[in-house]
Amino acid sequence: MTNPASTGSDIEAYIARFARALGGVPREDRDDFAAEIRSHLTLRAASIGASAAIAELGSPEHCAAGFLDELRLQAAIADGAPATSFAALTSVAGRKVLGAAGVLIAACFYLFALGFFLTACVEVIAPDLAGAWYNPTNGDFEVGIMFGDHSGARELAGWALAPLSLAAAVGLYLVGAIVSRNMVRLLLSHTRQDRRLLSP
Repeated sequence: MTNPASTGSDIEAYIARFARALGGVPREDRDDFAAEIRSHLTLRAASIGASAAIAELGSPEHCAAGFLDELRLQAAIADGAPATSFAALTSVAGRKVLGAAGVLIAACFYLFALGFFLTACVEVIAPDLAGAWYNPTNGDFEVGIMFGDHSGARELAGWALAPLSLAAAVGLYLVGAIVSRNMVRLLLSHTRQDRRLLSP
């Protein structure tokens, strides 16, 4: 027969480590999270024992990481800034496949946006280095900042390259921001579903 005192001691030891792992989380939130975990463990321990209940949750540090992820994602949604959303995705990318996918997709859009922005800048400062060229000899099409001889290629954009590149940069940046925000919302939804599994 399981000793209730021992069971309670094991659970409280788990809760203590869990609370420490939450770090600088405000005390009120930390107490709420600890109460949630304590309630779950007590309920599960009554049916499968404290050791098995604790094993189900994993280490206190791993469990706390899930709560910290939720707080970061909530803060990113509340802030609304693209940089905050991308930072939140980056913070969970190592633990969640969806977070890693969000970082990869958003980063691609942001990098392309940066490339087009730099192309627009170079087109204004040094127009010979930026352009959109088509080489009828080999069928190559090149756009952006290019070094080398383009004498055999036909310039397609001319002066219009700068505004077109700037428009493309803004568009790609906005798409990256939308992807980041939607991925954060999706991750937050998944995190909350995981939390609901802890409810008695």
